[in-house]
Amino acid sequence: RRYTGKMAASRLVSGRMFSLASANCRILTCSRLVICGCGSRDFSTSQIVNASAGKHWRTERVVAVGLMALIPTGLIYPNPVIDYTLAALIPLHNHWGLSSVIVDYVPKSLSGVAKVLLYMISLATFGGLTYLTFNDVGVCNAVRMIWAM
Repeated sequence: RRYTGKMAASRLVSGRMFSLASANCRILTCSRLVICGCGSRDFSTSQIVNASAGKHWRTERVVAVGLMALIPTGLIYPNPVIDYTLAALIPLHNHWGLSSVIVDYVPKSLSGVAKVLLYMISLATFGGLTYLTFNDVGVCNAVRMIWAM
């Protein structure tokens, strides 16, 4: 089938999305999701997403589920291995989440500044949690001490 003018279509073939479009349309493909915008009625102005987005999404889910298991375990049985793991995963999880907020809600003119601030905050958080674990009582014991007040 041939698509002309401002028409665009996509087909799901054996679990993968294949996109067909004319020159007037922008199609954004992310694994099984296709967002199409044509002419002046574009639905999305995001950047084109490559195939590694699925792997990144899966990694984010693994980190989130890992945090759901690590936080209670660290509060019940605090030890340095869990503290260092939390010191790495908490800033990473926050960085990915706030990065999505910046892409979705911050105007493009301010996104560069917002991303620089995000990297600074993420590095400061990682450094602070690592310092707390290496030179002080640890992340989990610090949370337990705050709750004991």
